[in-house]
This record gives sequence, structure tokens and C-alpha cells, in this order.
Amino acid sequence: MATTSLVPIFTQVWIRNEAGTLQHRFTNTTDNGTVSLSETPINLATSVWQPLPDGLTTTPFTTGAKISNSFSDAILFDTEPQKAGSGGILGVLTFNSTGTDIVANGGQSEEEVVGVTQRRTLLQFLTVPGGMAFPINTTNIPTGTQIIADLVGSILA
Repeated sequence: MATTSLVPIFTQVWIRNEAGTLQHRFTNTTDNGTVSLSETPINLATSVWQPLPDGLTTTPFTTGAKISNSFSDAILFDTEPQKAGSGGILGVLTFNSTGTDIVANGGQSEEEVVGVTQRRTLLQFLTVPGGMAFPINTTNIPTGTQIIADLVGSILA
């Protein structure tokens, strides 16, 4: 069994709609430069735009992220399994051109991805005011718009 410990996470996730396709990438929050595996505990995080996978349980992660299968308003991150009460992340919305006022909340959820169910790190988006779900889809994130959120805190790695 692998030994895990809390490690800091200071990473930005970018989500955009490019010609009708949702895409994501990661950058380092301090320099907006490229991300290496030593800078983030998110597996295979890259600064190169990649398609954002859907929320089906049979859909694998692509370069560190995918839409949650439990919450259409959340992005899951490919990290080590998390434990309830261990660490935590804060989501800070730093840019939003969708036209809807939203906030980003960090958290964890038991999620299945390709047959493996475990507690996973996520970032959930909610409308302001009201706190209603803001599903991550091409309707809410129209072509040419994007969302950028900081992930700050600590998670198991």
C-alpha cells in the first residue's frame, strides 16, 4: 500500500468552449507558466488545451480532469484517493466571461471513473445569488467564453 501525505496545491484550471468543444488546461497560479508534475498533485496536468471529457462513469480522465458523473456542475481531478476530513481545497474564481455570475467551491466526492470508485477532489460551480448548479456544458459556457479558477489548499498525494 502506497504511503500518502498532504501536499500543497496551487494550480489554476482553465475551461473554455472552443468552436463548440469544451476544453481544459492547467497553469501554475504564481507564474501562469507551464505545469510540470512536480508543481501539482494532479496526474498528467498539462498547460496544453485538451478536450474536457464528459461525466459518464465509463469516460476516463484526460490530462488530469473530467466532468463529474454525480454533479454536472463540477470538474473532477485525477489525484490520489482522498480521505474524508483530510486536507481540502478552496476554489477561487479568477476570470469568467460566460455572462453568468458564478462562484467556485472546492471539495471531495465519492465518484466512479472507469470502474474505480474513490473519494476524488473536485471543483464545483454555482450561480450567484442563489447557489444553483451551473452545469459545465456548451450552453452555459458558450463558444468563445472561458472560466479560470484557482485551486488552493492541500490534498493527499
